[in-house]
Amino acid sequence: MLPSAIKKLFSILYNPIHFLSLAASCNEKANDCTEAKPNAVEEKKMFRKMMKHKLSEYEKDFLKMQSHAENAYNSFINSSLYQDCRTILAFVSSGFEMDTKALIKKALADGKRVAVPRIIPNTCDMDFYFLDGNEKLDSQLERSSFNLQEPKASLEKLEVQCLPIHTVILLPGLAFSHSGARLGRGKGFYDRYIEKLYAQTQVIHLPTALIGWGFEAQVFDEIPFGEHDIMLTHLVTEKGLSLCE
Repeated sequence: MLPSAIKKLFSILYNPIHFLSLAASCNEKANDCTEAKPNAVEEKKMFRKMMKHKLSEYEKDFLKMQSHAENAYNSFINSSLYQDCRTILAFVSSGFEMDTKALIKKALADGKRVAVPRIIPNTCDMDFYFLDGNEKLDSQLERSSFNLQEPKASLEKLEVQCLPIHTVILLPGLAFSHSGARLGRGKGFYDRYIEKLYAQTQVIHLPTALIGWGFEAQVFDEIPFGEHDIMLTHLVTEKGLSLCE
């Protein structure tokens, strides 16, 4: 179970009318808005489809993506969240995701510990592995079955019950809300990992922050989410670092 402060955020209700209007504004067919109210699974499916189309167009403007990623990077490394943290659980960006490699390299150079996820084969679970600051980043990564870059299994694994003090977690997503909701790709890797982390009775230290890392074009007032979805504490976009409220 998640702590009460996070569980409380699950009580925010999603407005399907607002969602459908967002979908329409992103070139969904007008008659989609006249259909019966979809259930939570269908709402997410529709929103994911809309966001994948939107981001595939966004991805074509590499210079804009690069500029926005630099703005987000500068905002984060100059924040107290970054300066005070000792460990960062990050992800290795790919495709339309906002770049994380510059941040990973910076954090390692600053003497922070950085761990990135590796999917456990034939499951919807993952573990985090620490990167070695004395080795080149790309030499520590390999392609997964999902064609993503993952840490090699020979690296040190972070045991979920041994989360270091002053740890922040960066989470990818297709979409985020200002209140902290996050829409992932649908496999639930991060939701399961963080819930497992909070469920550990031996855990002494909990994350300082759960940070959604993405472009402002991915942020909405409301997005579809379920009762088991993890709520974020902060967002980082090209407009800066913001607290989810």
